[in-house]
Amino acid sequence: MGRSKTVRVHLFKLETEACISSVLGEIASMPLSDRLRVISGAHYRIEQIESRSNSLDLYSSDELLFFNVVKLSNSHSIGKASEAEGLSGIDYQGSNPSDDSVAIFDPVTGFLLLESSKTGPRISSLEKYFLEISKQYVEAVQSVDKKIERKFQSQKCLSSFEMKINTSSLSEVDKGTLGLRDLLELTSSLDATDLHITISVDGRKKGGFLNGKVKEICKKVLTLNTDKVQPVSKLETKGFSDTSRSEVLDLLGAKLTEEVNVDIDPLTFRASLSDRWGALEKVYYAWVSAKYICTEEDC
Repeated sequence: MGRSKTVRVHLFKLETEACISSVLGEIASMPLSDRLRVISGAHYRIEQIESRSNSLDLYSSDELLFFNVVKLSNSHSIGKASEAEGLSGIDYQGSNPSDDSVAIFDPVTGFLLLESSKTGPRISSLEKYFLEISKQYVEAVQSVDKKIERKFQSQKCLSSFEMKINTSSLSEVDKGTLGLRDLLELTSSLDATDLHITISVDGRKKGGFLNGKVKEICKKVLTLNTDKVQPVSKLETKGFSDTSRSEVLDLLGAKLTEEVNVDIDPLTFRASLSDRWGALEKVYYAWVSAKYICTEEDC
């Protein structure tokens, strides 16, 4: 069996005076070198753009716009690209390191699905890129799941739990409340500031036990972030709730998140653009069905 990669997807609503469809059309007409824009010291561009039919036929427009945004990096990345050449597989010589994130834009609803990547472009860079091209205001508002709390409480079998805390801003009372004093003291003795805990289990065998403990921990951890200090930067669970599929729940900010596995090409060590687009497309239709993606009249 070949290797696979987990594609994590986030959902945003684009608030803008610009017509993003027209902006993408303008970008498509440019040579690759002319698409580059410098954002926070790095070069970005949108490279591949495709229009595909919306098979649900829900709206007056049946068009979905698929694209990828590339970051030409100065440090190690999984792919390679240059000003004149598009992104391709891994560069074994270590020159022209680059990476990308894939996206789908729904022109009718204004929603954007974006791959969350460790080394690829993020939504803040894409916002600034659209602004640089269109010269008009663009803001991406992350969609939140108002049902996160209900889903979290209904999760019965967890397969993983992840938490990241900056211990330097915790009071002694907070440290005692968490019940992690030994770990927190070890962090302090090493002059470290971040405590990052990840627990993964076979959800079918140990998921129920993990679920009970995580519920107790999260109840305490969620009280730590205030208007003045936010020591908790990550708090996520993965498991089955009242649906038939496992879900990742981001308990901070209730970000709507989905994960899909795609195959990795053994020659390039990358998941193909078409496979990642396909992963986002599956999530798109699932979120339309769940009414996370809809027009203002339908929501």
